Amino acid sequence: MGHLVDSNVLIDYVADRFKSNQLKALDLIFDEEFSVSVMTKIEILGYSGVPEEEARMIEFLNYAEIIAFNEEVLSVKINLF
Repeated sequence: MGHLVDSNVLIDYVADRFKSNQLKALDLIFDEEFSVSVMTKIEILGYSGVPEEEARMIEFLNYAEIIAFNEEVLSVKINLF
């Protein structure tokens, strides 16, 4: 499964908001196998921003394993609130 990437990380990565050493670390993650939750995919596809950034985020999603929620995951998440 590799690393689980959050929507904020992906948005900031595409917008080039990280320091160079952070970008290098993220590049290594994105060069390997990484995953996003189905919620992250929803957030990314609902993002309205710079068209070039949107296209890059969609491209990233094509390489990511999409992890769906199941009842167990939902119960744990809901109980955290």
